[in-house]
Amino acid sequence: MDRRVFLGALASSLLAALRAAEAPQAGRIPRLCFLELSPGLSRSAYSPFFQSLRDLGYVDGQTIAIDYLSADGQAERFPTLAADCVRLKADIVVATTTLAAQAAKRVTRTVPIVMHGLGDPVETGLVMSLARPGGNVTGVSMMSPGLATKRLELLKEALPRLSRVLVLSDLGDSIAASQLRELERAAHSLGVNLPMTFRLRSTPAPESASMDS
Repeated sequence: MDRRVFLGALASSLLAALRAAEAPQAGRIPRLCFLELSPGLSRSAYSPFFQSLRDLGYVDGQTIAIDYLSADGQAERFPTLAADCVRLKADIVVATTTLAAQAAKRVTRTVPIVMHGLGDPVETGLVMSLARPGGNVTGVSMMSPGLATKRLELLKEALPRLSRVLVLSDLGDSIAASQLRELERAAHSLGVNLPMTFRLRSTPAPESASMDS
């Protein structure tokens, strides 16, 4: 997805939630709670988006309050951080990983949760369907069905004699299971053996599996 298109779509989702948050309590500035996997990641990667908010009059500390809660690379902290967002009386929760969005959804059914370019929200139970998501989750998905298969196909095309591929994936990430199933089906048709899968415990959970041959 084009970066500008992605940021524009994300901004639209957030602005809709912001307007909803402002409506019932005129005069009170809305509060955003960002759930990050690593400190400063969203701020550095999406500085154009935050600049767009400022251009629209949403200035942190003046017309909007933004709390950045980081899991410091430990995804198991998201349930506690999501509860902290509710304790801080956040009007909007922005989730930058699937696990963060799931944790937020478990602690609130009323506060809008904005997905920040996650994986498949239907497969991971965040929304009922893309056409009728229901609930309190909105935002932008980087869902790309078939991407894991395409990666393996390109690897086989580049290395025709390839017969074994080691998959490195965080099985604690809810999107990993569907990607691994996809890889296993593709591997069978390509004549490639996937000998084993390792769970990565010391690194942040990715939104997609990575492969090494």
